[in-house]
Amino acid sequence: MPVYHDLGFNLLLVDQRAQNGSAGRYITFGVRESRDVRPWVELHNREFGPEPVFLGGVSMGATTVLMAAGGPLPENVRGLWLTVASPPVGDHGSRGKAPGSSSGVFPCCI
Repeated sequence: MPVYHDLGFNLLLVDQRAQNGSAGRYITFGVRESRDVRPWVELHNREFGPEPVFLGGVSMGATTVLMAAGGPLPENVRGLWLTVASPPVGDHGSRGKAPGSSSGVFPCCI
């Protein structure tokens, strides 16, 4: 994430439920975690004002953000940044890889 900070973005990085130092005993692969996104944005708005916000996530965090986008979010949420790994493919050939990439990781901006 340092690259985004170096580009002048302010970042609010969170650990989801039951991850690292966060409270909780179980992960729900984005189902319950997605309900935490709105309070995170509201915390941002109280601390920094309603500046434009882009929600981002990697892997399960991307799932969480995408699920949250299906519900009500504060009006200053302007877009999503998601990084997801492709699902495994049978022959591990070129399917499931970004063009020109040797990995199955797809950055996606909405």
